Amino acid sequence: MMPGIRHAGAAALAIAILAPPPVGAAEAGKLTKSFSEKSSRTLDVRPGGVLWIDNAIGSIVVTGGGDKVVVETTRVLRAVDDATLESLKKKSSILIEGTPESRIVKSTGLVSSVNALARIDYVVRVPASTQLNLLSGVAEKVRVTGVSGKLYVRNWRGLVEVADATGPVQVDTVNTNVHVSFSRKPVSPMILTSVNGNIEVRVPQSSKFEWYAETMKGDILTAIPVKGRPSERPGQRIYHASVNGGGGSAIRASSITGKVYLLPMENPRALAASVLPQAPQSVVPAPKAAMKEDVGVMFRSVVASLLVVPPSTRTFEVRKGRVAGNYDFAATLGENVFVGEIDGFARIVSAGGEVVLGRVAGDCRVASQGGPINLGEVGGYAEARTVAGDVTVGTAKKGGRFGTGGGSIVVRRSLGPLVLETSGGDVIVGESASGVSAETHSGDIRVRLDSKGTADASELRTGRGNVTLEIPKDAKMTIDATISMSAEGAHRFESEFPGLTVVRERVGDGVRVRATGTINGGGPQLTISASSGNIALRRAPDKIATAAPAQR
Repeated sequence: MMPGIRHAGAAALAIAILAPPPVGAAEAGKLTKSFSEKSSRTLDVRPGGVLWIDNAIGSIVVTGGGDKVVVETTRVLRAVDDATLESLKKKSSILIEGTPESRIVKSTGLVSSVNALARIDYVVRVPASTQLNLLSGVAEKVRVTGVSGKLYVRNWRGLVEVADATGPVQVDTVNTNVHVSFSRKPVSPMILTSVNGNIEVRVPQSSKFEWYAETMKGDILTAIPVKGRPSERPGQRIYHASVNGGGGSAIRASSITGKVYLLPMENPRALAASVLPQAPQSVVPAPKAAMKEDVGVMFRSVVASLLVVPPSTRTFEVRKGRVAGNYDFAATLGENVFVGEIDGFARIVSAGGEVVLGRVAGDCRVASQGGPINLGEVGGYAEARTVAGDVTVGTAKKGGRFGTGGGSIVVRRSLGPLVLETSGGDVIVGESASGVSAETHSGDIRVRLDSKGTADASELRTGRGNVTLEIPKDAKMTIDATISMSAEGAHRFESEFPGLTVVRERVGDGVRVRATGTINGGGPQLTISASSGNIALRRAPDKIATAAPAQR
């Protein structure tokens, strides 16, 4: 039996990236300056090797065939003025790293905002046996055709299509539909998950395989005659069938809010029927009293003065201006929550939706199964964790612990220690008066220490990205910084503070650069580790600027 759906997406999003929401039509009309550039390159990837494509904004289309890996890209830039457009030209690029056994192609400097848009579209041809890891944020589509190597696709928003894959396939999505089709019977295992989208599998009607389907709030339907066993667990609706006698490969599909379809390839218009008893009907819940509260003035004030970034949604099912006391609330699936001010502590559990809290006087704890968490000012200790989505915090007066399974973490100002963990995304701390422990599996880390320095140790680690630390000129610190790279000169260590010892050494097929020493006589330990990225120690300016949201 497939794992419980409450865990679907958590492990799958372990290397996810999260890009900003796409620019709306009205906002796009303001981007009058534009630039487009096409390029093509052939990559050195050994037969059966791994190709990674990490693209935060833009489509990815991959076709199996041929004897080389050829990557064609189209870079599209749009901006409100010439200066912004020139900045996009400098910042947006394609980074190629790794070895012939594992080649990495990563888009950098992409952005989607009211003032700028930078996206890159990929069209790639690979030998059929190439193993593919495709990491996508906002995309019109991710499409893969005719490959036999292992395939992994992670996507936040945009249609995912897989056709005629003969190797193992895993697709993990959040706000998108998944379409998988076979012109011949499937021969390899497949795992398909979506949080808020439908999953559609089309196979020849005579195919033999095991079909496992699972949903929480959706339905399971088929247009192929099957005999299976429906079952239910708390919060789960499950169906297993041995199609045409079963045996061979297994197709597993799970969607929390969407529908799961099994359809015949021969009949595109076949009507599917539910296999679940008393399949749930779509019901629009009656408005709650809390929803009618007029909090427009409070909402505008919170967005303007407390939040690092505006909410990504404009519709909140739960809207409250001020709570006189503590606030303990469990949001149902899809409910977005806004509370302007809470006089006591806050504890929010969300089944999947955006959570926005303006000012919390006491401690604050937020846990979400998916969606952004946006906090303004927290007077007590703060904890926030989401399976997938950005976590942004204006001011954490006593520090806190913030994490996401896929997204960026931004803290504008913290007066206490911070622990920040993302499985894929950037980490930005605008100003910290205490130690910072930050880790990302794929993304950049940028931290600025308070002008008075800190008496606490800090540790900054990225699995693939750059680390930039801004240190006050009089701060006392002990430095231990390490860069791991595939080749000499691929990345660099830079320091605006003298007296550090830099040692380069060959380690296996790669190179390791380690910088050690003290700043201003030594002090709290600062440990930095970057794989396939640069490390820079900068002098912090006397005036602290507001942290900008992460853009990749």
